[in-house]
Amino acid sequence: MNELRRSKLESLVMHLLSKLISMQDIKDYRVGTDVSVTAVKMSNDGAYADVHVSSFQSADHSIRGAEGLNCAAGFIRRKLAPKLHLRKIPDFRFHPDHSFRIQMAMEKRLEGLTAGAGDKTEED
Repeated sequence: MNELRRSKLESLVMHLLSKLISMQDIKDYRVGTDVSVTAVKMSNDGAYADVHVSSFQSADHSIRGAEGLNCAAGFIRRKLAPKLHLRKIPDFRFHPDHSFRIQMAMEKRLEGLTAGAGDKTEED
C-alpha cells in the first residue's frame, strides 16, 4: 500500500472510530465518551491497524478504554467494514496513549522554571 493511500485510510479509520465512540455504539462499560482516538498507524500490508487512545480523566481510564476497545475489536471491524471499502479489513489493536499527560506535566515544569527565572530577574 502506498504512503498516500495509507495516510488517507488512517485518517478515515480515526474519524470513523471517533464517531463510533462518541455516539456510544460500543456498549463496553470501559469505553466512555471521555476516550478519544489520538493516532492510527496501519501496517504496510494493511492487515493491522494500531490505534492509540487517550482519556482526559486519568491514565487508568486510557488503559481501561484500550482494554474495552480490544474486547470490542470484532464488533468494530464489522461496523467499519462497509464504510472502508477494502477487500481485507484490518485487525484493530488498541493501545493506551499517555503522551497528553506527559505533555501536560512537561508544560507545568516549564512554567515552573520560567516563573522561577522571572522571580530572580525581578530581584536582581
